[in-house]
Parts: sequence; C-alpha cells; structure tokens
Amino acid sequence: MMERKRGIVLDTDFPEGITPGREICRSLSETMVNHLVELHSIDYTKTKLTEMTKPEGFMERQVIGWIRRYERAETDIVQGVEQLKQWMLKNVSESETPSIIHYDYKLNNAMFNKELTEMVGLFDWEMTTVGDPLADLGVAMSYWIEPDDSDLLKKGMGKPPVTVTPGFMTRDEFMEDYARKSGRDLAYMNFYQTFAYFKLAVICQQIYYRWKKGQTKDPRFAHLDRFVSSLIQYALYTAEKNDRKG
Repeated sequence: MMERKRGIVLDTDFPEGITPGREICRSLSETMVNHLVELHSIDYTKTKLTEMTKPEGFMERQVIGWIRRYERAETDIVQGVEQLKQWMLKNVSESETPSIIHYDYKLNNAMFNKELTEMVGLFDWEMTTVGDPLADLGVAMSYWIEPDDSDLLKKGMGKPPVTVTPGFMTRDEFMEDYARKSGRDLAYMNFYQTFAYFKLAVICQQIYYRWKKGQTKDPRFAHLDRFVSSLIQYALYTAEKNDRKG
C-alpha cells in the first residue's frame, strides 16, 4: 500500500525560512520519542503478525546473522572486530517482551508538518518485524549524533545530521525519556547500543565491499572503510565503558 505524504523531512539542514531554536529542536526530539513509544505499545498479538513473525530468540539470531554478514563482506582486517564479536556473543541480551519494531527509526525517515510540531509520516519500513523493542531503540541511537561525537562519527556519511543542533536531546536524554514513557527497563541498554553500532558498521562494510569490488563507482563510498573502523571502535568503547560501570 502506498500513500502520498506532504511535509518536511529533516536530514543535515533545516529548510530555508526555519530558524532551528532550542524549543523546536527539543520538541522534535520529544516527538521522535513519543512515536517510538507509541509504535512499541501496539498489541501485535491481535493481528496476523503472529502468523508471520518469530520473536523468540530474536537477539541471538540478530547477533549471529549480522556477524555472518560482516564476514561475507569483509575486505580488510579491522582492529577490534574479533574482540567485538566475542563480546556480543557472550553478552547477548534476552529479548524484552516483543513488539512491532521499525528497525530503521531515524530523523530522516520521518516527515513533519510545516510547523515541525507533528510527525505526519514514517518511511522505510522494509526492516520492520516483531522483535525486541530495545533493539529498535539502539538502532535509533546509533543514528542520533551529538555535537561532542568524533568528527568521523559525525561526518562519516557526509554532513552531520541536524541532531547536532543545540536543543536536541542527547542520546542519554532520549533513552531516559523513552524509559519513563514506556516503562521499560534499560539496565542492559549498553548491549543494544553496542550491537547497533556494529550493525551500522556491517551495512557500511557491505557498501564498501561493493565499491572495492567495482560493483559501484560512487566516489562517496571510497573511504567508507574508515567509517566502518570508527564504528567498530565506537562499539567497543560503548561496550567497555559500560562494563567498567558494572
């Protein structure tokens, strides 16, 4: 099914004529949290999704599957990859009560009205399934860039997203708001964040593999290997930082 939507999609810049004050940026952050909470609150058991999904063992399948994808697309030895694989396999979290997940939830997959006060559309549902809602939150946070992040993380795919603008929630604030509104326990969120950075690294590695094999000539992909390495290191840092807290 398809439906035409009209509105504003935010990526690396605000549209001409819109001044991104702190109030607007905070409101956009809250809207993103609210709709993720709303999506995860839908009772999928009253739909036919029960006949076409298998939420049991979701995270274990995800970890093993994305490790295999990385290995098939590997082109260079990246420091820390083996350590990261072993950490994820050892620390794979038991899935939360399953829910519908978008699994590519990020600002530039959403459309807002011209006042930026309401979300009027959410796109790119091809990875949607029934699974662990905290995996969905983790993926969202892997795309949610902060001003203090490294330049390579901020600019790995080009210009940084608008979430670096003053007023947007930090990742911690986003997660705290989600926890408060959803009632979910985020005690093991470090695992989901670590896995999300690895998952994003795999996606970029698959693109870089295609470039290195000559399957695409797009010059934007020529240095994606540096971004992959940065994401791997960031995933390790996230894992180790939280291990030290524990």
